[in-house]
Amino acid sequence: QADQLAAIADALGRPLTYRRITPERFADDMAAWMSPGIIAMLLRYWAETVDEPDEVRSAEPITGRARTLAEWAADHVDDFR
Repeated sequence: QADQLAAIADALGRPLTYRRITPERFADDMAAWMSPGIIAMLLRYWAETVDEPDEVRSAEPITGRARTLAEWAADHVDDFR
């Protein structure tokens, strides 16, 4: 997540801050957009990957080309404004 945030910050050309929030705060903040089941699933998944992050996988076998986080962030910079 820190690498993703750094790539987005670089694409935007400004610093971004990573801030931890409690699972309860996340659930409250997302309640208007996600069902309780999806919120619970995301929180379980993230809790399981704190000490052992998922393996980073490439889309190269599907697309024929691997993209970096920086390329992805640059392509989606307008989504973050």
